[in-house]
Amino acid sequence: MRHCIVRSAVLATILLAFATTASAQTLKGPVSDKPIDEKWAPSKWGAQDRAGSANHTSNSANIARALATVKQNKAITIGKFYHREAPAFGPRGWQMVIPGTPTGGPFGNNALIYHDELVVTEIGQIQTQFDGPGHIGVNTSKGPMMYNGVISWDAYEHGPGGRVMGMGPLGVEHPAELGFVCRLVVLDAVAYKKSKGLIPTNAEMLPIPTKPGDPGIVTAADVQGILQMRRPPHGAGE
Repeated sequence: MRHCIVRSAVLATILLAFATTASAQTLKGPVSDKPIDEKWAPSKWGAQDRAGSANHTSNSANIARALATVKQNKAITIGKFYHREAPAFGPRGWQMVIPGTPTGGPFGNNALIYHDELVVTEIGQIQTQFDGPGHIGVNTSKGPMMYNGVISWDAYEHGPGGRVMGMGPLGVEHPAELGFVCRLVVLDAVAYKKSKGLIPTNAEMLPIPTKPGDPGIVTAADVQGILQMRRPPHGAGE
Protein backbone atom coordinates (compact mmCIF):
# COMPACT_ATOMS: atom_id res chain seq x y z
CA MET A 1 0.00 0.00 0.00
CA ARG A 2 2.82 2.37 0.88
CA HIS A 3 4.53 1.75 -2.48
CA CYS A 4 1.24 2.46 -4.25
CA ILE A 5 0.93 5.77 -2.41
CA VAL A 6 4.53 6.69 -3.32
CA ARG A 7 3.97 5.79 -6.98
CA SER A 8 0.78 7.87 -7.00
CA ALA A 9 2.63 10.79 -5.47
CA VAL A 10 5.42 10.54 -8.06
CA LEU A 11 2.88 10.31 -10.89
CA ALA A 12 1.01 13.32 -9.53
CA THR A 13 4.27 15.28 -9.33
CA ILE A 14 5.14 14.42 -12.92
CA LEU A 15 1.68 15.41 -14.14
CA LEU A 16 1.88 18.66 -12.18
CA ALA A 17 5.28 19.44 -13.67
CA PHE A 18 3.95 18.70 -17.16
CA ALA A 19 0.91 20.90 -16.57
CA THR A 20 3.14 23.71 -15.29
CA THR A 21 5.39 23.42 -18.34
CA ALA A 22 2.41 23.42 -20.69
CA SER A 23 0.78 26.41 -19.04
CA ALA A 24 4.09 28.29 -19.13
CA GLN A 25 3.94 28.41 -22.92
CA THR A 26 1.44 31.25 -22.92
CA LEU A 27 1.54 34.60 -21.19
CA LYS A 28 -1.45 36.05 -19.40
CA GLY A 29 -2.84 39.16 -21.01
CA PRO A 30 -3.53 40.35 -24.57
CA VAL A 31 -2.67 38.02 -27.45
CA SER A 32 -2.14 38.95 -31.09
CA ASP A 33 -1.56 36.44 -33.88
CA LYS A 34 -0.82 39.07 -36.54
CA PRO A 35 2.79 37.86 -36.87
CA ILE A 36 1.44 34.40 -37.69
CA ASP A 37 -1.54 35.42 -39.85
CA GLU A 38 0.45 38.02 -41.80
CA LYS A 39 3.50 35.75 -42.06
CA TRP A 40 6.07 38.15 -40.62
CA ALA A 41 8.58 35.31 -40.75
CA PRO A 42 10.79 34.31 -42.39
CA SER A 43 12.49 37.66 -42.91
CA LYS A 44 13.84 38.82 -46.26
CA TRP A 45 17.22 37.42 -45.23
CA GLY A 46 15.95 33.90 -44.63
CA ALA A 47 14.52 31.77 -41.86
CA GLN A 48 17.87 31.29 -40.12
CA ASP A 49 18.88 34.97 -40.10
CA ARG A 50 19.78 36.48 -36.75
CA ALA A 51 21.03 39.94 -37.72
CA GLY A 52 18.07 41.72 -39.34
CA SER A 53 18.80 45.09 -40.91
CA ALA A 54 22.47 44.81 -39.97
CA ASN A 55 22.73 42.65 -43.10
CA HIS A 56 22.70 45.87 -45.14
CA THR A 57 26.24 46.45 -43.88
CA SER A 58 27.49 43.39 -45.75
CA ASN A 59 26.81 45.29 -49.00
CA SER A 60 29.85 47.43 -49.84
CA ALA A 61 27.70 49.74 -51.98
CA ASN A 62 25.58 50.58 -48.94
CA ILE A 63 28.71 51.42 -46.96
CA ALA A 64 29.93 53.66 -49.79
CA ARG A 65 26.60 55.51 -49.86
CA ALA A 66 26.70 56.03 -46.10
CA LEU A 67 30.26 57.35 -46.15
CA ALA A 68 29.41 59.66 -49.06
CA THR A 69 27.04 61.59 -46.80
CA VAL A 70 29.91 62.66 -44.52
CA LYS A 71 30.53 66.40 -45.01
CA GLN A 72 32.50 67.79 -42.08
CA ASN A 73 34.72 64.85 -41.07
CA LYS A 74 34.50 65.78 -37.40
CA ALA A 75 35.06 63.42 -34.51
CA ILE A 76 32.60 63.68 -31.62
CA THR A 77 31.89 61.69 -28.50
CA ILE A 78 28.49 60.05 -28.43
CA GLY A 79 27.24 58.60 -25.19
CA LYS A 80 26.27 59.78 -21.78
CA PHE A 81 27.75 60.39 -18.37
CA TYR A 82 26.91 57.55 -16.00
CA HIS A 83 25.94 58.61 -12.48
CA ARG A 84 23.45 57.49 -9.86
CA GLU A 85 21.37 60.69 -10.11
CA ALA A 86 20.68 60.27 -13.83
CA PRO A 87 16.96 60.07 -14.66
CA ALA A 88 15.88 56.56 -15.53
CA PHE A 89 12.82 54.59 -16.54
CA GLY A 90 10.81 53.26 -13.62
CA PRO A 91 12.90 51.75 -10.80
CA ARG A 92 16.02 51.32 -12.90
CA GLY A 93 19.25 52.80 -11.64
CA TRP A 94 23.03 52.91 -11.87
CA GLN A 95 25.26 52.43 -8.84
CA MET A 96 29.03 52.24 -8.63
CA VAL A 97 31.12 51.73 -5.50
CA ILE A 98 34.80 51.15 -4.79
CA PRO A 99 34.92 47.88 -2.80
CA GLY A 100 37.87 48.72 -0.57
CA THR A 101 40.34 51.54 -0.04
CA PRO A 102 42.35 50.24 -1.84
CA THR A 103 40.87 46.99 -3.06
CA GLY A 104 44.16 45.13 -3.12
CA GLY A 105 47.80 45.36 -2.18
CA PRO A 106 50.41 46.39 -1.41
CA PHE A 107 52.20 43.70 -3.44
CA GLY A 108 55.82 43.05 -4.37
CA ASN A 109 58.90 45.22 -4.29
CA ASN A 110 57.03 48.16 -5.79
CA ALA A 111 54.30 47.98 -3.12
CA LEU A 112 51.63 47.89 -5.83
CA ILE A 113 48.09 48.81 -4.82
CA TYR A 114 44.95 49.01 -6.92
CA HIS A 115 41.25 49.88 -6.90
CA ASP A 116 38.37 47.90 -8.38
CA GLU A 117 34.93 49.17 -9.30
CA LEU A 118 31.66 47.39 -8.58
CA VAL A 119 28.82 48.43 -10.88
CA VAL A 120 25.22 47.35 -10.25
CA THR A 121 22.73 48.41 -12.90
CA GLU A 122 20.11 47.45 -15.43
CA ILE A 123 21.55 47.67 -18.94
CA GLY A 124 18.46 48.87 -20.82
CA GLN A 125 18.16 52.67 -21.04
CA ILE A 126 20.83 53.13 -18.38
CA GLN A 127 23.97 52.52 -20.37
CA THR A 128 24.41 53.13 -24.08
CA GLN A 129 21.74 50.81 -25.40
CA PHE A 130 21.54 48.67 -28.51
CA ASP A 131 18.33 46.73 -29.07
CA GLY A 132 18.80 43.27 -30.51
CA PRO A 133 16.47 40.71 -32.14
CA GLY A 134 15.13 39.66 -28.74
CA HIS A 135 14.19 43.13 -27.51
CA ILE A 136 10.65 43.62 -28.82
CA GLY A 137 8.14 40.94 -29.75
CA VAL A 138 4.46 40.03 -29.79
CA ASN A 139 2.59 37.78 -27.36
CA THR A 140 1.00 35.22 -29.68
CA SER A 141 -1.01 32.07 -29.07
CA LYS A 142 2.23 30.14 -29.67
CA GLY A 143 4.10 32.15 -27.06
CA PRO A 144 6.19 35.36 -27.05
CA MET A 145 7.32 35.67 -30.67
CA MET A 146 10.38 37.72 -31.51
CA TYR A 147 12.35 38.46 -34.69
CA ASN A 148 12.03 35.94 -37.51
CA GLY A 149 9.28 33.98 -35.77
CA VAL A 150 11.47 32.73 -32.92
CA ILE A 151 9.62 31.96 -29.67
CA SER A 152 11.75 33.42 -26.90
CA TRP A 153 11.34 30.40 -24.59
CA ASP A 154 12.73 28.18 -27.34
CA ALA A 155 15.72 30.49 -27.83
CA TYR A 156 17.01 30.84 -24.28
CA GLU A 157 20.42 29.47 -23.38
CA HIS A 158 20.27 27.91 -19.92
CA GLY A 159 23.00 27.55 -17.34
CA PRO A 160 23.20 25.85 -13.93
CA GLY A 161 19.85 25.52 -12.22
CA GLY A 162 17.99 26.40 -15.42
CA ARG A 163 18.97 30.07 -15.16
CA VAL A 164 18.69 31.95 -18.45
CA MET A 165 22.24 32.88 -19.48
CA GLY A 166 21.65 34.19 -22.97
CA MET A 167 19.15 34.80 -25.76
CA GLY A 168 20.63 32.33 -28.26
CA PRO A 169 19.58 33.21 -31.83
CA LEU A 170 17.92 36.36 -30.48
CA GLY A 171 21.14 37.67 -28.93
CA VAL A 172 22.33 41.18 -29.67
CA GLU A 173 25.76 39.79 -30.60
CA HIS A 174 24.50 38.63 -34.00
CA PRO A 175 23.76 42.06 -35.55
CA ALA A 176 26.74 43.48 -33.63
CA GLU A 177 29.04 41.06 -35.47
CA LEU A 178 28.11 42.82 -38.73
CA GLY A 179 27.97 46.34 -37.29
CA PHE A 180 26.42 49.47 -38.75
CA VAL A 181 27.51 52.37 -40.93
CA CYS A 182 25.03 55.16 -40.42
CA ARG A 183 24.47 58.84 -41.03
CA LEU A 184 24.20 60.72 -37.76
CA VAL A 185 22.28 63.94 -37.23
CA VAL A 186 23.44 65.72 -34.07
CA LEU A 187 21.30 68.39 -32.41
CA ASP A 188 23.14 70.69 -29.99
CA ALA A 189 20.70 71.02 -27.12
CA VAL A 190 23.30 72.73 -24.93
CA ALA A 191 23.86 75.56 -27.43
CA TYR A 192 20.11 75.95 -27.86
CA LYS A 193 19.46 76.17 -24.12
CA LYS A 194 22.27 78.74 -23.83
CA SER A 195 20.73 80.85 -26.60
CA LYS A 196 17.47 80.91 -24.63
CA GLY A 197 19.23 81.89 -21.41
CA LEU A 198 18.09 78.69 -19.72
CA ILE A 199 21.57 77.49 -18.70
CA PRO A 200 24.86 79.34 -18.03
CA THR A 201 26.92 80.31 -21.08
CA ASN A 202 29.89 78.32 -19.76
CA ALA A 203 27.90 75.08 -19.32
CA GLU A 204 29.36 72.04 -21.06
CA MET A 205 26.32 69.79 -20.60
CA LEU A 206 22.68 70.01 -19.62
CA PRO A 207 22.01 70.05 -15.88
CA ILE A 208 20.55 66.97 -14.23
CA PRO A 209 16.77 67.50 -14.08
CA THR A 210 15.10 67.12 -10.70
CA LYS A 211 11.52 68.04 -11.60
CA PRO A 212 9.26 68.53 -14.63
CA GLY A 213 10.13 71.63 -16.63
CA ASP A 214 13.82 71.71 -15.66
CA PRO A 215 16.13 72.96 -18.46
CA GLY A 216 17.95 69.62 -18.43
CA ILE A 217 14.93 68.01 -20.09
CA VAL A 218 14.85 68.13 -23.91
CA THR A 219 11.27 68.30 -25.16
CA ALA A 220 9.78 67.93 -28.63
CA ALA A 221 9.41 71.73 -28.73
CA ASP A 222 13.12 72.04 -27.97
CA VAL A 223 13.96 69.77 -30.90
CA GLN A 224 11.86 71.95 -33.19
CA GLY A 225 13.60 75.03 -31.81
CA ILE A 226 17.04 73.52 -32.42
CA LEU A 227 16.09 72.73 -36.02
CA GLN A 228 14.84 76.30 -36.49
CA MET A 229 18.08 77.65 -35.06
CA ARG A 230 20.09 75.57 -37.54
CA ARG A 231 17.91 76.46 -40.52
CA PRO A 232 19.13 79.48 -42.51
CA PRO A 233 16.76 82.46 -42.93
CA HIS A 234 14.36 82.29 -45.86
CA GLY A 235 16.16 83.19 -49.05
CA ALA A 236 19.66 82.87 -47.62
CA GLY A 237 21.91 80.86 -49.88
CA GLU A 238 19.28 80.44 -52.56
